[in-house]
Amino acid sequence: MNTRALLLTLFCCQSVAWADKHSDDPHKEKVRLLARSLAQEATQSFERRDYVKTQMLLEAAYTLYPTEKIQYSLARVYEAVGQKLSAMRSYQQFLRKVPISDRLPGQTEDATGAISRLQKDLGHLVFSHALLSPLRIDEEAPVPKGAIDAWVEPGTHRLVMADDIEQISVGAAETKTIQVADHDGASITSVDVGGNYQTQPAPRTGLRAAKWTLGVLGIATLGVGGTLLGIDGMRSCSDFPSLCNDPLATKWPGVGLLATGGVMFGISAVLFGVDAYQR
Repeated sequence: MNTRALLLTLFCCQSVAWADKHSDDPHKEKVRLLARSLAQEATQSFERRDYVKTQMLLEAAYTLYPTEKIQYSLARVYEAVGQKLSAMRSYQQFLRKVPISDRLPGQTEDATGAISRLQKDLGHLVFSHALLSPLRIDEEAPVPKGAIDAWVEPGTHRLVMADDIEQISVGAAETKTIQVADHDGASITSVDVGGNYQTQPAPRTGLRAAKWTLGVLGIATLGVGGTLLGIDGMRSCSDFPSLCNDPLATKWPGVGLLATGGVMFGISAVLFGVDAYQR
């Protein structure tokens, strides 16, 4: 899919994703509107080919207001930047959790085709039956109970199960069957696997990156805007007063940058608050 078509897809997906009914909870409604604003800004940053910022904004929007419809947009961006495993997982999450009636025309076929492309570069672990307890692959968040398979990067991985720890190697486009317990063992959160494999909350990398990036960009934009506003009307002279250039007209660009920086810094402050609340 070319950039123009992908941009249209992102815009349409986000229009549908945030078209839910308003919540009776004022706090939830504010969070929804903020997430919608981030998703709309993501469309604009994608148009500028700033894929890193697009990914950051979409991840932050999903963290604030986790509607599964946005997983399609996330998958598209992941695929565009070469994060194939993340793209595969987002496509699957979209197909599994968003009813066909809620999808845009062509999304089902497009996501299915993308999965066929991506599986050539990934390893596929198929469980002997649906998981009766969570399973952890390396240091990632556990694969949830009820899952029947998992996609991984080619290479060697450590599987931490309720009653066993196993190391397995899988290549690109290779499928391996994993024998899992046929009884409900102890929860993975209570299994002592030592060292780096102790249970930790999943990191909120998207929200953390969004709050810091928007904060730093906001402060920098405020600084540039203030500078432009300060030098408005000044002249640059090589031989004062006879050889002076026309006065600089930087008032309105400065005002615009100050306003933009203020908005970015404000969103950053809100994200800091949301992150602190979630902690």
